[in-house]
Amino acid sequence: MNSFRSMGCDVQLPYGAPVDAVRALFDERDARFSRFNDSSELNALNANPLGVAVVSEDFASMLALSIDAARATDGLISPAVGAALLAAGYDRDFHLVPRDVGAVEPAEVPPLEA
Repeated sequence: MNSFRSMGCDVQLPYGAPVDAVRALFDERDARFSRFNDSSELNALNANPLGVAVVSEDFASMLALSIDAARATDGLISPAVGAALLAAGYDRDFHLVPRDVGAVEPAEVPPLEA
C-alpha cells in the first residue's frame, strides 16, 4: 500500500517509496508536535509559556520552517493559529469534532512580528 492516514490527512506516496520509513516519520512527528497528545513537546512548551524555552533541535527546525512559511506568505500560513483553532471549536482530534456546528466567529491570528 502506498498511502496511509496521518495527522488527519491522507498521505499518498509514489510506488517504490519507503512507505514504512515515511509512516514512521509521520508517526514520530505527530507524537512530538500534536496538540492532542498530552505528552507532546508542543504541549509541554505551551504549558509553560515563559518567553524563553529550551526545545529540541527538531522542534526548533520545524518552528523556523513555519516562521519562514509565514513570512513568505504574508501570514497566510502561520504557526500562531492555536487560539483561533480553539475559538473555531477545533479542540480535539478530527474524528471527535462534530461535523455540523454551524458558523463560528473567526478569531484573529496574531502577527509573528511585534
